[in-house]
Amino acid sequence: MAKTFHPEHRSAYASYMLLWNPDYFFWPEDERLETLASIEAGEPAEAQWSMSANHRHVQVGDRVYLRKTGQGDRGIVAAGWVQGEVIMQPHWDGSARAATYVPISWDSLVDVDNPFNLEPISQQFPSGIWRGMQSGMRIPDDATQELERQWQGHFGRALRQEQNRDDVDHDSASPIERRYAVSVIRARRHQKSFRALLLQNRELKCQVDGCPICDLRLLEAAHIVPDSDGGASSLDNGLLLCPNHHRALDVGLIDYDGDEFFWNDEVEPF
Repeated sequence: MAKTFHPEHRSAYASYMLLWNPDYFFWPEDERLETLASIEAGEPAEAQWSMSANHRHVQVGDRVYLRKTGQGDRGIVAAGWVQGEVIMQPHWDGSARAATYVPISWDSLVDVDNPFNLEPISQQFPSGIWRGMQSGMRIPDDATQELERQWQGHFGRALRQEQNRDDVDHDSASPIERRYAVSVIRARRHQKSFRALLLQNRELKCQVDGCPICDLRLLEAAHIVPDSDGGASSLDNGLLLCPNHHRALDVGLIDYDGDEFFWNDEVEPF
């Protein structure tokens, strides 16, 4: 298992603010639950995230926080530690340009609807960092200790609320309360790279004939020979599909022979 860096591994470390806008980059809920399951099990939740500002200065062992931007509730939803040197890979938006990514290991994560509100600390430590729109801006040194204290308190409360929530009889006339179950499963850490490979080399649309979906946020990387059966994460074994057709392929409603799609005789094509 790869070594996970924490503050005690360096006498001094810097902290940076990474950005996530769900309106532009889709982070699947199942991947987030896998990340949380790894964190709760005390295992490294390895990932990588785009970082434009300060990518020449960030070092292994530095602290990173992930701030949710865009519509809805905004604030920090995850934090972790830098685990390796910055790398160049295809841009997450699917364009031909490259982007800089920093390898990280998440150690804390909360629900996207329960972000840590930065308003109080932004008043305590005035800085443009709290609303800055460049991923990788450095957090002022005088604010890092208090930010970490407040974030850990928020993360701890979120965990306790989930763990202490008891099952109750549900009134059929009331809306069902949103709840999540966390399962520890094997995470496909190569899936993000597989998707980036397909986005770089495939037409940016669902490959099923007649499907109009071409929104990058809805295109998924599908294995022709399933990953669970040893199928390679390669161009020859990959398709860009919308979620519906990806699911149809996985459950056998549709087959692909390398050239064409064939629907099961009992299924009305959609």
